[in-house]
Amino acid sequence: MLKPLQKVSLLLIAGLGLGSVSASGQTFYEPFNGTGTVGGADATTAGATSNGWTTHSPSPSNTSSGTTGAISIETGSLTYAGLAPAVGNKVLLPGTNSTVSRDINADVSAVTGTATTAYFSALVNVVDETQLTEAGDYFMHFGNDAGAANTNLFARLFVKKTATGYRLAIQNISSGTPTQTEYPLDLVFGTTYLVVVKYEIKTGNDMATLWVNPTLGATEPEGGATNESGTGTGATRFQSINLRNGSATPKAYVDEIRVGTTFASVTPGPLSVKEFAAGKISLSPNPTAGATKLTLPANFPGKDKLAMTVYGLDGKVLLQAAGNEQAINAQLNASLGKAAAGVYLLKVEGGGQTYQTRIVKR
Repeated sequence: MLKPLQKVSLLLIAGLGLGSVSASGQTFYEPFNGTGTVGGADATTAGATSNGWTTHSPSPSNTSSGTTGAISIETGSLTYAGLAPAVGNKVLLPGTNSTVSRDINADVSAVTGTATTAYFSALVNVVDETQLTEAGDYFMHFGNDAGAANTNLFARLFVKKTATGYRLAIQNISSGTPTQTEYPLDLVFGTTYLVVVKYEIKTGNDMATLWVNPTLGATEPEGGATNESGTGTGATRFQSINLRNGSATPKAYVDEIRVGTTFASVTPGPLSVKEFAAGKISLSPNPTAGATKLTLPANFPGKDKLAMTVYGLDGKVLLQAAGNEQAINAQLNASLGKAAAGVYLLKVEGGGQTYQTRIVKR
């Protein structure tokens, strides 16, 4: 098979529908391309890892190994109108967590670096009211650390049961006597929402901001719900993005997770895509048994800083490569040599333009 998607996507690559150009230059993007579980199948072991996620808080009351308590990857994607097209699958927080809780994280430090402000976004679909309470609980957040040991959890995204459905709420950190600020919108079970959270590490109390179904684009919208009720300095860096499967967290699908340092980087819209012929790009031979050559005209914009993505017809991102023409050709051929026979979609981006064609592997 072609090499799997790397979780950290350069935004030159993300411009192919996996993100959007921002000053930071990078976005973490998680479309859940794999199968099985995230964070491992064994709910009792800190450090259990699968599909790029690691368990840092296993359930001590779950004494059996296996898939009990696992956060599973489910077939199909969540989608949201106006957001870049989804690929891959989605994960399910099972909503039966009183004795099988689990906290998992993915390292995002390559994107956030030394930033003091960061954003995460996700598509969230709460299935029903299973185990929800009026007091609520948090199910997604940033972490000051990553891997098997993860403390100082902040930008806590809560879900709270209401008389007619539920609401999302935000809390900055847990120290002091924090409260949550609800986003003033009653939400409906079984509906997919775009959720965006911003966190600012400040000299005084840190501030968290929550938007639900915000206006997409480069301009950060007004009207977010803000919270700075927690006191202390527990958050010093954005090391990880986290999912939490606890005793009052929702039965919910989560998908299309992004982390970046601008609002625009986590709310990308679809980009125009042209066929190879429009850019005078050639790929030969095609069909191929494994060796082919991508050729671009001498005046192709951004020729030395290209990005290439290869998709299967099922929408899964199978390969990403970046560099000059020679470099991406080498990566493409190395992967094609191992690829199964079939039809793939190949996209190339350079100079702010995106081009695509189909490639047949015999």
